[in-house]
Amino acid sequence: MSYFYTKNDDLIKSPLNKSFGELFTCTEEEFAIWVDELCFAVTLQWDEFGQPPKAGVRLEEMGSEFERICKVDTDKMWFKDEQTRKLDCVIDGARVSIANSFFPNILKAQDTVGEGKAVSVYDLFAKHSARDKTLAVLTKCIREDGFYDFAPIYRPPTSFKGDLRREARRIVEEILTEEATGTGQRCLWIDASAKVEKRTPRINVKELKALKAKGLLKKHHLNGVNLSKVSDDSLFRIRVYGINESAKRVLPLIYRHLELGAGIAPNNFPSSIARLLYKYATDRCVDQKEIVIYDPSMGFGGRLLGALSLRDRAIHYIGTDPNTENWIKELGISRYEYMARIFKSHVRYGKEFKGTYICSGSEDVANNDEFKKYKGKVDFVFTSPPYFSAEIYSNEPTQSSIKYKEYDSWRDNFLRPTLKTAAEWLKNDRILAFNIADINVGSKQYPLEQDTVEILKEFGLRYEGKLKMVLAVSPSMKVGKETRQPSMKNFCIVNGKWRKYEPIFVFYKP
Repeated sequence: MSYFYTKNDDLIKSPLNKSFGELFTCTEEEFAIWVDELCFAVTLQWDEFGQPPKAGVRLEEMGSEFERICKVDTDKMWFKDEQTRKLDCVIDGARVSIANSFFPNILKAQDTVGEGKAVSVYDLFAKHSARDKTLAVLTKCIREDGFYDFAPIYRPPTSFKGDLRREARRIVEEILTEEATGTGQRCLWIDASAKVEKRTPRINVKELKALKAKGLLKKHHLNGVNLSKVSDDSLFRIRVYGINESAKRVLPLIYRHLELGAGIAPNNFPSSIARLLYKYATDRCVDQKEIVIYDPSMGFGGRLLGALSLRDRAIHYIGTDPNTENWIKELGISRYEYMARIFKSHVRYGKEFKGTYICSGSEDVANNDEFKKYKGKVDFVFTSPPYFSAEIYSNEPTQSSIKYKEYDSWRDNFLRPTLKTAAEWLKNDRILAFNIADINVGSKQYPLEQDTVEILKEFGLRYEGKLKMVLAVSPSMKVGKETRQPSMKNFCIVNGKWRKYEPIFVFYKP
């Protein structure tokens, strides 16, 4: 029996995977029935076969994914922040997500969208109490905003040499006429964006009004465009989508919308950035017989995979995590050990890798007899701990945000002892790095960044600054008209674009 999931196309190939056109044009009642059927099928496959609604990789591709993380050139991951002119930004260009396959419960972790409103991706499919939210998310991503994903901008063939305005009129009238007569296999939507692009036909409002007067242009063709509120010479692009059996299907693309609908679904730590940091911090001791690194919050294995990828040095990875769902009772080992074994069976290894995985909260692990052996022997501490109650990884009483429901109590009884242990177990002349960020839960903001820095200073570590882990481009990032800067905290400029980042605070123990 395997304890990881691989690529599974059962639902993608099933009749449930309808085309965008079918779901856009069906009635609200028919759409709601389809959502119920999809949720039932996904939950059944998840519960019975351990297959969550994720793409995964095929079994035969697993080795190449492991090899890919081993070959990531971390020197090419550094970028300059054009605001500060410092080379302190790191970007995950590899996006190796194979660790997720060994930790499917990452999609059962809940993001606290608001106080008392925690929901996971699993909940959206499995819980009837979340069905209204699921229906709302899928209605928005398919029936309201689906054109952006499923209806590409119309562009003529590259050999086209004619007038683009005339081509716009031609294609719009042709498709609308086919639709009106029931002879076509296409439909269209007038894109509300006024964006101008090369080789892209655009039609003006005067022409659209004429088509409306003929009875060809209907309301569903004008999602987001009000012809009475724009000038006649305004130009709009055209999006075309299929309505036949061969048209683009909604799975697996809508799974990502449901992840976003759960708030910001918990993400695994990027393995390539973990690889970069391990190299960055241990180059000074690369020739040691054993390099001990400590991860106080192992989470879902992203940093472990980064450690496994360092085949040019003898790594001893020590990690702690209280989540018992990450332990495989039938095998008597953790999912961390299991992933390491599978990794070694696929990858030709260099220096010896050793793993010590302890099922304990990082606030309590100092009392663990096995862990006590390494006090003062750790070469690098690096983790991304829970951000107080921003995410709920399980409902077990050992979870820090369940043990300590108020922030002050969590800071004093989880964060402080976690940092104290990390500082005491670290060797002198070594580095500690913590990826943590301030959070908003409901209407409250919690200063995790400042508290982390101040506590580590109390324990004698010297603050060296921060690295900026640049996040994926967010379409929701808005720039103020007066300041010309994003309103959110923690942003940088990389390659001329505003990007949000999460800080990784770096400390030195003299």
